[in-house]
Amino acid sequence: MCAVFLCALVSRPVCARTSAQHIMNFASDVLDRWQSSNRLRLNQDKTQHIWLGSRAQLSKIDFDPLRLRFPNVHISSSVRDLGFIHDPVHSLSDHVNSVSISCFYYLRQLRSIRQSLPLHAITSLVHALICARVDYCNAVDIGMFSTNASELQSVLNAVTSLIGASQSSPISLLS
Repeated sequence: MCAVFLCALVSRPVCARTSAQHIMNFASDVLDRWQSSNRLRLNQDKTQHIWLGSRAQLSKIDFDPLRLRFPNVHISSSVRDLGFIHDPVHSLSDHVNSVSISCFYYLRQLRSIRQSLPLHAITSLVHALICARVDYCNAVDIGMFSTNASELQSVLNAVTSLIGASQSSPISLLS
């Protein structure tokens, strides 16, 4: 899976359509040259494209001329790159939702076998299956919205109740 990131650099009021087409042409040319110099080719069925920028920048882009000029390019609302889900305005909500869903799935599975395994085995599984997912790409989490932080905190609270940690030593995103 490959994600192509297109930055919305249309902060100037000069014709946003021309700027967006120029950026798309430039990105396409650079990518084509790099691929041909390295004897590579993208699988168009698996390649995802996304525009990145603020809501104000993204609102200036007229996508209709871009769809006509680049009919094979589908601009996605979120893309996955190395397991991290990017959204156009970097709100991290898609990534946090995906992490929470997968962590709660594994928590339910571990809860069903908790009585059959010793505590150290459950703890090792929790670290491998859940804490690793929460910690993955956590440098990007700096400055995330409190709703996203509270969603990840609820995962960690569920982990605490699964392994039977005492209330005096809760797991926190900040520790």
